[in-house]
Amino acid sequence: HGALLPEVDLAPAAGVTASVLYQPADPQLDVGGDWYDVFALPDDRVAIAVGDVVGHDLSAATTMGKLQPLLRVFAHESHDPAKVLARLDRASRHVDRAVMATVGLAVFDCRSRMLTYSCAGHPPPLLLTDEGAELLGGARGLPLGVVPDGAREAAQVHVPDPAQLVWYTDGLVERRRESLARGLDRLER
Repeated sequence: HGALLPEVDLAPAAGVTASVLYQPADPQLDVGGDWYDVFALPDDRVAIAVGDVVGHDLSAATTMGKLQPLLRVFAHESHDPAKVLARLDRASRHVDRAVMATVGLAVFDCRSRMLTYSCAGHPPPLLLTDEGAELLGGARGLPLGVVPDGAREAAQVHVPDPAQLVWYTDGLVERRRESLARGLDRLER
């Protein structure tokens, strides 16, 4: 699985640093459908993506290995995360097991410090600033392929300096016999 994950540029733009961590559900197998990506875009923009294909097996990892590069290509063609995810919706019909995958995509404009983001069924990103932690709950949508020809929404937030964006998959916040809201509250605290 690690071989399928992209090589992330840890300094994708001036003043922007990235770090990633992958912890598989089953450490002995080190395979699954969770993925991430951080890459530079033209005009001092940086894309941040995270996704989750259902499953903890080679099939999920293979599907992830097909979706991630499609998202990267689509993000270079349109810097609007909602349009990128709408295009990924349409493409998911042609990728085995991609329907019901979740994806979050954000584009950070380094000049204006605006973060534009959209979520296809994915948990919300967490923005950490000097003011505290805030779950960015806008631009929520259904997982990929559920409404393949539907429109997606994007939300924007100004990001002060310094700030940190934390994006994760559901394994970080979901616990058996506990509501997702409680897991998100724990993360925010």
